[in-house]
Amino acid sequence: MKKIIYKVRKHLRNEPDIKKELEKIITTLGFVFLSLGALVISAVFDYIFGSKLNFLMDCGLTFIFIICIFLITNGWYYYSKIILIVSAAILLVVNGSTDGIGVGNYFIWFPVICSIFLIFNDKNMRTIIALVAFCVVCIFFVIITHNSYFLQNDIIHASYSKLDFILCFIISLLLIVFFIFNLIKSNKKNEQKMKRLILNLNAANDDLTKANTELDSFVYKASHDLRSPLTSVLGLINLLKIEKDQSKFSEYVELQEKAVRKLDSYIYDILNISKNARMGVEMDNINFEEIINNVFEQLGYADNTNKIQTRINISSTSPFYSDAKRLHVILSNIVSNSIRYADFTKPNPEITVKVVANSKLASIMIRDNGMGIKEEYKDKIYNMFFRATDKKTGSGLGLYIVKETILKLNGNIKMLSEHEHWTEFTIVLPNLLYKKLLSQQSLGTV
Repeated sequence: MKKIIYKVRKHLRNEPDIKKELEKIITTLGFVFLSLGALVISAVFDYIFGSKLNFLMDCGLTFIFIICIFLITNGWYYYSKIILIVSAAILLVVNGSTDGIGVGNYFIWFPVICSIFLIFNDKNMRTIIALVAFCVVCIFFVIITHNSYFLQNDIIHASYSKLDFILCFIISLLLIVFFIFNLIKSNKKNEQKMKRLILNLNAANDDLTKANTELDSFVYKASHDLRSPLTSVLGLINLLKIEKDQSKFSEYVELQEKAVRKLDSYIYDILNISKNARMGVEMDNINFEEIINNVFEQLGYADNTNKIQTRINISSTSPFYSDAKRLHVILSNIVSNSIRYADFTKPNPEITVKVVANSKLASIMIRDNGMGIKEEYKDKIYNMFFRATDKKTGSGLGLYIVKETILKLNGNIKMLSEHEHWTEFTIVLPNLLYKKLLSQQSLGTV
């Protein structure tokens, strides 16, 4: 059975709804094997009582069922199911003629009709209707002709009729129990699926509510923060127009440059939020050393960066795959904060970056001995526009971007800090190559 299911899974790997189709095929196989068992018992019973014609029909239907199993294992699911139902219906009609009205073969019609609804998908509704109609026509044919349309057995013993009645009743009862069990199982799965859909819908609703709240906050704060540096530049331009002392021109230009840089940084943060929300996750082979060095190099223009000592420690036992651009954004924002909030009253300001990566995940630790974060602010640092202090400039978007980007990569972040002493961020990201392999294994494609 396991070998058959493995072959079926290989044929189904390109199906859009592989799980649902696989469940239907497993149910069909269960019905076939249960029916084969019933046919063997029936064949032995007919052989013992000398009903050669019925014995030959049992053997013929057994052969057809074996052909159906062969068709299923080779990907001909739809036609195998049709052959299964049609051959069973024809056998019941012919078998009824040979045994007469007194035997119980008409019991078998109930599980045969039930099986149609169980083994076919909703998308095969026309086939379901056609097969049910075919079975109903066969039943009416049997009733109208009183099982006298073919040559009957010459002698039907009373004991044979009675035992055949009991045997057919037991077989049909077992098959109906099998169908009821599968229907209950299917209903439970549908209930679980419905619960998951409701949970996903609630989660999507929460995300939408969050997005609307953030949008309101963003529009209000962004309009103010975008206008602030522009107002500064306009004010400095007006001062330049009326200033007669040319020695102060360079000072005004420098202030303008700072205002423009602030504006540029703010727009860059906004672009990062937009890109993270709308762009798909790329799977890049990550070179941690290159990305980290690039981050420190880009942040080298910041004030007093040359006074901060950096320590980088990377340990990787296998190739690590993630989104290189998003990883750069994450590290850039955290390191930027470490530089901005460095404590230069301490003798040795430093930033330590430690990476440990393997085939499953990467752990990235960024630690500094800067100003630290007060206890009452620790739960708010990932909020949009939140700033724990007014001593330093910043948009208040950095850690919000970090958290949202990490969530996009299915990772997590943890922060520890002691005010006025140190701050440590630990980021854990999954290896996307490992996740891809797991997904392929679950679908049976590797």
